[in-house]
Formats: sequence, C-alpha cells, structure tokens
Amino acid sequence: MDKIIQDGFFKDEYFPGLYKALDSNNKEYIFFPRLHGLGKNPYKFYKLLRILNNDKKNNFLFEFELFSLLDIVRIIFFIILYPIKQFNLIQKENSRLDELFNYEIFDVLPNTRFETFTRYLSGKKISKILSDSSKIISWQEFQNIEKGFYRAIRESNNKIIIIGCELLIKYEQYLSMHITNTDVKLLITPHKTLLNGKYNYSDSELHNFKNGVSFRYRGIFEFNKNNNNEKRLLVLLGSDVLGSQKLLKTIGHLSKLTIKLHPASNEKDFDNFKKENWNYAYEDLYKLFAKTNIVFVSPMSGVALEAVACGISVIIIATKGLLVNPLVKYGHGQIWDVVFDRSELEHKVNALLDFKQKDPNEIISISTWYKNNFFIEPTEKNISNAFELSFKGVRL
Repeated sequence: MDKIIQDGFFKDEYFPGLYKALDSNNKEYIFFPRLHGLGKNPYKFYKLLRILNNDKKNNFLFEFELFSLLDIVRIIFFIILYPIKQFNLIQKENSRLDELFNYEIFDVLPNTRFETFTRYLSGKKISKILSDSSKIISWQEFQNIEKGFYRAIRESNNKIIIIGCELLIKYEQYLSMHITNTDVKLLITPHKTLLNGKYNYSDSELHNFKNGVSFRYRGIFEFNKNNNNEKRLLVLLGSDVLGSQKLLKTIGHLSKLTIKLHPASNEKDFDNFKKENWNYAYEDLYKLFAKTNIVFVSPMSGVALEAVACGISVIIIATKGLLVNPLVKYGHGQIWDVVFDRSELEHKVNALLDFKQKDPNEIISISTWYKNNFFIEPTEKNISNAFELSFKGVRL
C-alpha cells in the first residue's frame, strides 16, 4: 500500500508481461488484492481507494465488498472460538513429539490472524460469482492466507482452475513453502503450481508442477558481461537493517566498495558503518553486475542466485549456525562461498578471483547451469505454455 500511495498509481511488479498477453487474447481480468501495510489506519485505506478509483485501466475487487452482516458475525465468532477449538488438538504427551506439538499450540496462538479466515470466506463468495470456466492466477508463497483461499474455492466449485505462481527464488530451508501429499489431500493447494525454474524442492507426486516463467528476472537473460578490466566490489544490502549493518562491519576493512541499498532502507541507517572511500550506487542491478567482480550479500538473499546465474562471484557473509542460502552445492568454492568472520574473507575472495581467471569457461558452465535450472525466460512461447494462452504475436 505504501508504494502505491507514494507513487500515486498502481503498477504490478509480480507479473510484468502477463497483462499484455491477457489483453491480446481478449481475456477479462480483475485484481483481488491482499493489502500489505494497512495496519489500523483507515485514512491510508481511503487514500489507496482514491488512487485505485481513478485507475481506468484496471478493475479491483476487495473482500470487504463481498461480506454481508452475517459474514461479519461469522468473523467475530471465529475470533472468539478459535482459541478454544485449537485446544482440542492438545495431545496426551505420551512422547517428546507430543510435548513439542502442545508447546507450539500455545506458542503460535498470539500470532493467529483472522485475515486467513476472512480470505476463506471471500473464496466462498468468489466461487459463486465466477463462471465455471474461470481461472484464478495466484501469487504463491504457500502462506496460510493462500491455503484458506484455495480450500474455499476447491471445496465450493471444482470447475474453477487455480494456477499458483511460485515465480520467486525459493530456498530448500523454507519448508513451509514445500507442497506435500498431505496438503494436496486437504485441498489447500492450487490445481497446478508454476515454478520459477526446473529445480523443485517440493516432494509431492500428487501435485501438478509445471514450468512457469521468471517475469521478475528477465534481466538475467538480457545480461551482457562488461569486459572492462576495471571491476568493483559490490555489496547488496537486504531489508534487514541490523543484518546489513553487521555485513558492512564484517567487510569494513576493504578499501573500496560500492553499496546498493535495499529499496526499503535509507542511507542514514548505514552512515556510521560506511567508509570514506565507499560509495552508494542506484543503477539497475544488472548494470552493476556488468561492472562487478565480487558480490557480498547476507544470508537469505535471493539476489545471490541472480548474481551467480549472471556469472558473478558471490560471497555470503553469514553467522555460524544460521545459513539460509538460495544456492546449492554446485559451484561452491568456485563461483560462490561463505564467510563467517573477517579473518577468512580475504582468502576466499582471492580464491574465487583466481578460479575465475584460471578457468573462465567453467564459470560460464556453472552460471549457465544455474540459469537453466532456476529461471525460465519469459518469452511469448513460455508464457503461452505456462498460462495456456494462444498468443497473437504480442510484443512483451
């Protein structure tokens, strides 16, 4: 919401390229958004509605428009009764697993959000509005709010097709995103899931996984490496300010460094950690890659995978015992590595640079493997196959 209000207009960054394809095939579509950043500020919602009401190009439907007074009563009863019903799941503690399960029931209770239930109710309403031939294209991180919506549609109307779009960089350690056979049997999955690449961590032979398209990573397929000998060290900061500050502190002895901030952060958050001969860069990410030898990132940074797919060496600055990494073992020590403290940084940086200089063809081979396995180029043909559309030569 903050981004839309700041810009004064709506621009979707999740499916760039899809809407031209839908328009060219005369497909009508409507946005059913999840509001991120609403909080308890009704004035912010009012400002958002003013902007969207002036949007003549797109149509929007909010769940508030679907609910009757009876639905509001259902939500109130859910808030009151859910904790009581949850305690019915308590086990008799005959094992250590029972103890852990019971602990989690109490531990997660303060984090329970009624928005998941409202999304379930809205799914019930939508299933009655849409025609049987309709498709729902859903951005998918497999959160509870999505599962409830999927369940409502699938148990209400088995002719509406839900296409889950897992078109993001995924991590093996993100177990909550992995679809299992149990999820399929509970009807909390879409009918099919489009993947960002061929590499799939989910282990379910009952679910239908298909190749999607990497809408948000088109730059990887258009990337051209700059052969200029003058290269830079680049640090890409994440949304976690404290983690980014720790990263800068670990590499603080480097003489020259270029810093690219996360869009959600500010220079003032890092003024105390920035050296005089360091500079900020605001160029496009892939333009920076073209002039970079080594990229430094924090754990949980999906941009590490983008860099490797472009043939750029990556150093992950991590804490021992905590490493959530989008990269797999392939290319470890050759195009990417992990540093846990300052003492080993220089050695591993030099090792990666030496390998790149001695065997550039192997670097190309590794980066090509990552690109082919974790990303799918958003060409007309690939988009058509993923969303089952018949293209008319639209230029995306």
